[in-house]
Amino acid sequence: MDGTMARTKFALFEEFQHMADSLDLGFIALSASGDVQAFNTAYAVLAGIDAATAPKDIKAPAALGSSDSSPIEASLRQQDGRQIAVRADRVSTGANGEKALFVREILGDQTLQAAKRKHEETIRRFDILTDRSGMGMWLAGPDNLILEANPAMARLLELAGSDALIGQDPFANTPLDEQPWLRESLANLSPDGAASIRHNLLQASGTVIRVQSDMTRDPVTGGYITFVRDVTEEEQLVRDLAGRNQDLEHFSIAASHDLREPMRKITIYAGMLEEDLADVMSDTARSVNRGVKRGQFPVEYRSILLVQDGPLACVSYS
Repeated sequence: MDGTMARTKFALFEEFQHMADSLDLGFIALSASGDVQAFNTAYAVLAGIDAATAPKDIKAPAALGSSDSSPIEASLRQQDGRQIAVRADRVSTGANGEKALFVREILGDQTLQAAKRKHEETIRRFDILTDRSGMGMWLAGPDNLILEANPAMARLLELAGSDALIGQDPFANTPLDEQPWLRESLANLSPDGAASIRHNLLQASGTVIRVQSDMTRDPVTGGYITFVRDVTEEEQLVRDLAGRNQDLEHFSIAASHDLREPMRKITIYAGMLEEDLADVMSDTARSVNRGVKRGQFPVEYRSILLVQDGPLACVSYS
């Protein structure tokens, strides 16, 4: 019977331990005398100890074992000597006075302020990074309303500050005919998906610019993070380059025609010479003339044709 109860108690402790781990809560099991019987990784982190440390080598705050109230606030001494305030909620009490408790750190005002400052500093550095690249950024919640935007996004829209964007529809500044498919693209994003879309953006002055929006889902809020950059000049350069390529193509066609025309006339003249001077042309001159008519020059002769007062002659220059 005692063995069965021990196994049941151990299974119960294990269940509480797994539950605490899933919630990132410290878990500790104490005997009736206050000795530690089991603890989880999160409690080891709180106490500043190695998770492999044996329970018998750990001392729990006396208040956790002596008090029958719940919750219990106590001071936990970490291994390095630092004291932290903790709150323990009793989740089970055994027949012999054993206790199972969830334990978490109580963050004082100073700690909360430090965490807030760290969070604000992280956001500030991120804003600086995106701002220097000239890239706008907005973060929208699951309701598709903007929660956060950086100064570069406000500048893209010619707004005085990014606060004006908070709580707004992220596509309110796009043409009406583009809004439906932009929202559809956003809605169709898979949980780990991303999309890159080019569309028009209406500035406060009424100017329309072209932008590229790189959208991805935010795993924390379930909303969306989008980076926006101005591609107006980029697209204009592409159009200019396409126009120049077309001009070059027209030039090459005209040049090809202009170069072929002299050769056509030379071929005609070569035919006329062969007809009029067939009786007086040497075999070499006749061979060269046939090559000219075909648009070829017999390299092996390395000669030039000279039309003089007399009959056509072939003069070698090699």
